[in-house]
Amino acid sequence: MAEKFNTIVVGVDGSDHAGEALEAAADIAEAFSSAVHVVMATHHASSADWRATLDQLPQEFWENVDLHADAHGVLADAERTLGRRGVKCETHLVEDRPADALIGVAEREGADLIVVGTHGYGAGKRMFLGSVSTKMAHHAPCAVLIAGRR
Repeated sequence: MAEKFNTIVVGVDGSDHAGEALEAAADIAEAFSSAVHVVMATHHASSADWRATLDQLPQEFWENVDLHADAHGVLADAERTLGRRGVKCETHLVEDRPADALIGVAEREGADLIVVGTHGYGAGKRMFLGSVSTKMAHHAPCAVLIAGRR
């Protein structure tokens, strides 16, 4: 029996690999008339020293700064890319580690598929840097497609 992908979650970060994932999600969404949720994760340093330094900045600084400006731009680009293909989407800016952000949105939205890109790390680099796609393969609440060139 063929799988029906009603709801797709795709992770973006502005990289070429994420762009490949977005295109793969768009292909599937077109074929199945799927709802697409585009997720951009931001994960800021949590050290007490860093937070204490930020807390010292005057309120006027915070009124004129958008720490998520790049993330908003990435999400807007993804929305335009999908829109050109006639695919409607909802965007999510989530402050969490990328894999946890994707899993959280997938669970809340009842996703049938998560699409992520691969950075093509070898075993050694993956061991030290971690891998969103590896975590997805082991912990996702639904099917996972890892998009990327070989």
